[in-house]
Amino acid sequence: MSKNSFLVRAQERRHADAQEEAAMLRIRAKALDYRQLLLNQSLLAYAFYLRDAAVGLMLVQTDLNTELDALVKNDPLFPYCHVSVTPVIDTEWLIREAQAYLKEEIIPVERAARLVHPLRPASEERNYLLVTKEVRPFSPLLPESVQDEIFRKTVRSQDAHENHELEFADHNPVGQQIGILIGCGTEDEVMQHVRHCEIYPDTVVTCEPLLTLSHAYRQCTARLQFLRRPVVASDFFSIA
Repeated sequence: MSKNSFLVRAQERRHADAQEEAAMLRIRAKALDYRQLLLNQSLLAYAFYLRDAAVGLMLVQTDLNTELDALVKNDPLFPYCHVSVTPVIDTEWLIREAQAYLKEEIIPVERAARLVHPLRPASEERNYLLVTKEVRPFSPLLPESVQDEIFRKTVRSQDAHENHELEFADHNPVGQQIGILIGCGTEDEVMQHVRHCEIYPDTVVTCEPLLTLSHAYRQCTARLQFLRRPVVASDFFSIA
Protein backbone atom coordinates (compact mmCIF):
# COMPACT_ATOMS: atom_id res chain seq x y z
CA MET A 1 0.00 0.00 0.00
CA SER A 2 1.38 3.38 -0.95
CA LYS A 3 -0.53 5.09 1.88
CA ASN A 4 -1.82 3.99 5.25
CA SER A 5 -5.50 3.01 5.27
CA PHE A 6 -7.99 3.83 8.03
CA LEU A 7 -11.54 2.58 8.38
CA VAL A 8 -13.73 5.29 9.91
CA ARG A 9 -17.01 4.25 11.52
CA ALA A 10 -19.33 7.05 12.63
CA GLN A 11 -22.36 5.99 14.66
CA GLU A 12 -24.97 8.67 15.30
CA ARG A 13 -26.18 9.19 18.85
CA ARG A 14 -29.58 7.70 19.63
CA HIS A 15 -32.33 10.29 19.21
CA ALA A 16 -34.79 10.92 22.03
CA ASP A 17 -37.92 11.74 20.00
CA ALA A 18 -39.20 12.58 16.52
CA GLN A 19 -38.07 16.21 16.78
CA GLU A 20 -34.50 15.19 17.56
CA GLU A 21 -34.60 12.48 14.88
CA ALA A 22 -35.62 15.02 12.24
CA ALA A 23 -32.84 17.37 13.30
CA MET A 24 -30.32 14.54 13.04
CA LEU A 25 -31.61 13.51 9.62
CA ARG A 26 -31.13 17.02 8.30
CA ILE A 27 -27.53 17.02 9.53
CA ARG A 28 -27.04 13.56 8.01
CA ALA A 29 -28.15 14.88 4.62
CA LYS A 30 -25.45 17.56 4.81
CA ALA A 31 -22.88 14.97 5.90
CA LEU A 32 -23.70 12.78 2.90
CA ASP A 33 -22.96 15.73 0.62
CA TYR A 34 -19.70 16.35 2.46
CA ARG A 35 -18.63 12.72 2.01
CA GLN A 36 -19.56 12.73 -1.66
CA LEU A 37 -17.40 15.83 -2.11
CA LEU A 38 -14.49 13.98 -0.48
CA LEU A 39 -15.07 11.03 -2.81
CA ASN A 40 -15.04 13.35 -5.82
CA GLN A 41 -11.76 14.84 -4.60
CA SER A 42 -10.28 11.33 -4.05
CA LEU A 43 -9.91 12.06 -0.34
CA LEU A 44 -12.04 9.02 0.51
CA ALA A 45 -11.50 5.62 -1.10
CA TYR A 46 -15.14 4.72 -0.49
CA ALA A 47 -18.09 5.65 1.71
CA PHE A 48 -21.26 3.76 2.62
CA TYR A 49 -24.10 3.88 5.16
CA LEU A 50 -25.57 0.91 6.96
CA ARG A 51 -29.11 0.34 5.71
CA ASP A 52 -30.54 -0.66 9.08
CA ALA A 53 -28.51 1.50 11.46
CA ALA A 54 -27.45 5.15 11.70
CA VAL A 55 -23.81 4.30 10.96
CA GLY A 56 -21.51 5.64 8.25
CA LEU A 57 -18.48 3.71 7.01
CA MET A 58 -15.56 5.35 5.16
CA LEU A 59 -12.07 4.37 4.08
CA VAL A 60 -9.40 7.08 4.24
CA GLN A 61 -5.93 6.56 2.76
CA THR A 62 -3.33 9.01 4.01
CA ASP A 63 0.11 9.20 5.61
CA LEU A 64 -0.82 12.24 7.69
CA ASN A 65 -2.70 11.91 10.95
CA THR A 66 -3.47 15.62 10.78
CA GLU A 67 -5.18 15.17 7.40
CA LEU A 68 -7.17 12.23 8.73
CA ASP A 69 -8.17 14.19 11.83
CA ALA A 70 -9.37 17.14 9.75
CA LEU A 71 -11.41 14.94 7.39
CA VAL A 72 -13.19 13.31 10.32
CA LYS A 73 -13.79 16.45 12.38
CA ASN A 74 -14.99 18.58 9.46
CA ASP A 75 -17.84 16.16 8.83
CA PRO A 76 -21.15 17.85 9.76
CA LEU A 77 -22.14 14.78 11.80
CA PHE A 78 -18.92 14.63 13.83
CA PRO A 79 -20.25 16.43 16.96
CA TYR A 80 -23.23 14.06 17.08
CA CYS A 81 -21.45 10.72 16.60
CA HIS A 82 -19.37 8.10 18.30
CA VAL A 83 -16.43 7.82 15.90
CA SER A 84 -13.90 5.01 15.71
CA VAL A 85 -10.83 5.13 13.47
CA THR A 86 -9.17 1.78 12.80
CA PRO A 87 -5.90 1.33 10.88
CA VAL A 88 -6.18 -1.58 8.46
CA ILE A 89 -3.84 -3.67 6.32
CA ASP A 90 -4.56 -5.21 2.93
CA THR A 91 -4.62 -8.82 1.74
CA GLU A 92 -1.02 -8.83 0.55
CA TRP A 93 0.36 -7.79 3.94
CA LEU A 94 -1.84 -10.30 5.79
CA ILE A 95 -0.43 -13.07 3.61
CA ARG A 96 3.15 -11.86 4.04
CA GLU A 97 2.99 -11.63 7.85
CA ALA A 98 1.20 -14.97 8.29
CA GLN A 99 3.69 -16.75 6.04
CA ALA A 100 6.61 -15.11 7.83
CA TYR A 101 5.24 -16.43 11.13
CA LEU A 102 4.69 -19.93 9.71
CA LYS A 103 8.02 -19.86 7.83
CA GLU A 104 6.15 -21.27 4.83
CA GLU A 105 5.18 -19.98 1.40
CA ILE A 106 1.57 -20.90 0.70
CA ILE A 107 0.73 -18.11 -1.73
CA PRO A 108 3.60 -16.64 -3.79
CA VAL A 109 4.32 -12.96 -3.15
CA GLU A 110 3.54 -12.05 -6.75
CA ARG A 111 0.09 -13.60 -6.50
CA ALA A 112 -0.53 -12.02 -3.09
CA ALA A 113 -0.08 -8.57 -4.63
CA ARG A 114 -2.66 -9.37 -7.33
CA LEU A 115 -5.26 -10.28 -4.68
CA VAL A 116 -5.47 -6.68 -3.41
CA HIS A 117 -8.66 -5.04 -4.66
CA PRO A 118 -8.11 -2.01 -6.89
CA LEU A 119 -9.96 1.12 -5.86
CA ARG A 120 -13.14 1.70 -7.88
CA PRO A 121 -16.31 3.72 -7.46
CA ALA A 122 -19.38 2.01 -6.02
CA SER A 123 -22.14 1.34 -8.53
CA GLU A 124 -25.67 2.56 -7.89
CA GLU A 125 -26.88 -0.62 -9.59
CA ARG A 126 -25.19 -3.06 -7.19
CA ASN A 127 -26.08 -4.22 -3.69
CA TYR A 128 -23.32 -3.94 -1.07
CA LEU A 129 -22.86 -5.75 2.23
CA LEU A 130 -20.54 -5.36 5.19
CA VAL A 131 -19.27 -8.81 6.18
CA THR A 132 -17.20 -9.07 9.35
CA LYS A 133 -15.26 -12.31 9.89
CA GLU A 134 -13.58 -12.89 13.26
CA VAL A 135 -11.33 -15.67 14.51
CA ARG A 136 -11.98 -15.66 18.25
CA PRO A 137 -9.06 -15.84 20.71
CA PHE A 138 -7.65 -19.34 21.10
CA SER A 139 -7.86 -21.39 24.27
CA PRO A 140 -4.43 -21.74 25.91
CA LEU A 141 -5.11 -25.49 25.79
CA LEU A 142 -5.38 -25.51 21.98
CA PRO A 143 -2.22 -27.18 20.58
CA GLU A 144 0.06 -24.88 18.60
CA SER A 145 -0.16 -27.27 15.67
CA VAL A 146 -3.93 -26.65 15.51
CA GLN A 147 -3.41 -22.90 15.84
CA ASP A 148 -0.89 -22.97 12.99
CA GLU A 149 -3.31 -24.89 10.81
CA ILE A 150 -5.92 -22.17 11.38
CA PHE A 151 -3.34 -19.62 10.22
CA ARG A 152 -2.68 -21.76 7.12
CA LYS A 153 -6.40 -21.91 6.39
CA THR A 154 -6.54 -18.13 6.79
CA VAL A 155 -3.81 -17.72 4.16
CA ARG A 156 -5.32 -20.24 1.75
CA SER A 157 -8.70 -18.51 2.07
CA GLN A 158 -7.21 -15.28 0.74
CA ASP A 159 -7.42 -16.79 -2.75
CA ALA A 160 -11.15 -15.96 -2.59
CA HIS A 161 -10.27 -12.27 -3.02
CA GLU A 162 -9.59 -12.97 -6.67
CA ASN A 163 -13.37 -12.76 -7.17
CA HIS A 164 -13.87 -9.05 -7.88
CA GLU A 165 -17.42 -9.68 -9.03
CA LEU A 166 -18.57 -10.50 -5.49
CA GLU A 167 -15.94 -8.50 -3.59
CA PHE A 168 -15.57 -4.73 -3.61
CA ALA A 169 -12.94 -4.32 -0.87
CA ASP A 170 -11.29 -6.29 1.91
CA HIS A 171 -9.37 -5.07 4.97
CA ASN A 172 -7.88 -6.48 8.15
CA PRO A 173 -7.80 -4.28 11.27
CA VAL A 174 -4.30 -3.87 12.69
CA GLY A 175 -3.65 -6.13 15.68
CA GLN A 176 -6.91 -8.08 15.34
CA GLN A 177 -7.87 -11.46 13.88
CA ILE A 178 -10.71 -9.88 11.91
CA GLY A 179 -11.45 -9.58 8.22
CA ILE A 180 -13.74 -6.85 6.91
CA LEU A 181 -15.22 -7.55 3.50
CA ILE A 182 -17.33 -5.19 1.42
CA GLY A 183 -19.27 -7.67 -0.70
CA CYS A 184 -21.25 -6.80 -3.81
CA GLY A 185 -24.22 -8.91 -4.85
CA THR A 186 -27.19 -10.45 -3.10
CA GLU A 187 -26.79 -11.59 0.48
CA ASP A 188 -27.14 -15.22 -0.65
CA GLU A 189 -24.41 -14.80 -3.29
CA VAL A 190 -21.96 -13.06 -0.95
CA MET A 191 -22.54 -15.38 2.00
CA GLN A 192 -22.20 -18.47 -0.20
CA HIS A 193 -18.88 -17.02 -1.37
CA VAL A 194 -17.78 -16.47 2.26
CA ARG A 195 -18.94 -19.93 3.40
CA HIS A 196 -16.89 -21.48 0.60
CA CYS A 197 -13.67 -20.22 2.25
CA GLU A 198 -11.69 -22.86 4.13
CA ILE A 199 -11.42 -20.65 7.23
CA TYR A 200 -15.19 -20.13 7.50
CA PRO A 201 -15.89 -22.86 10.14
CA ASP A 202 -13.32 -21.21 12.43
CA THR A 203 -14.87 -17.74 12.22
CA VAL A 204 -17.82 -15.82 13.61
CA VAL A 205 -19.46 -13.96 10.72
CA THR A 206 -21.94 -11.10 10.59
CA CYS A 207 -23.49 -9.56 7.47
CA GLU A 208 -25.10 -6.10 7.28
CA PRO A 209 -26.63 -4.44 4.20
CA LEU A 210 -24.99 -1.21 3.04
CA LEU A 211 -26.25 1.79 1.08
CA THR A 212 -24.30 3.96 -1.31
CA LEU A 213 -24.37 7.64 -0.38
CA SER A 214 -27.00 8.31 -3.03
CA HIS A 215 -29.32 5.63 -1.67
CA ALA A 216 -28.60 6.77 1.89
CA TYR A 217 -29.70 10.29 0.90
CA ARG A 218 -32.96 8.94 -0.52
CA GLN A 219 -33.57 6.92 2.65
CA CYS A 220 -32.86 10.04 4.71
CA THR A 221 -35.24 12.26 2.71
CA ALA A 222 -37.98 9.61 2.71
CA ARG A 223 -37.82 9.53 6.50
CA LEU A 224 -37.97 13.32 6.71
CA GLN A 225 -41.02 13.31 4.46
CA PHE A 226 -42.63 10.65 6.67
CA LEU A 227 -42.01 12.90 9.68
CA ARG A 228 -43.48 15.84 7.70
CA ARG A 229 -40.26 17.81 7.92
CA PRO A 230 -38.60 19.81 5.12
CA VAL A 231 -36.06 17.97 2.98
CA VAL A 232 -32.47 19.21 2.75
CA ALA A 233 -31.47 19.87 -0.87
CA SER A 234 -28.32 18.13 -2.09
CA ASP A 235 -25.58 19.31 -4.43
CA PHE A 236 -25.08 15.73 -5.65
CA PHE A 237 -28.16 13.57 -5.10
CA SER A 238 -31.76 13.58 -6.24
CA ILE A 239 -34.78 12.42 -4.26
CA ALA A 240 -36.35 10.42 -7.10
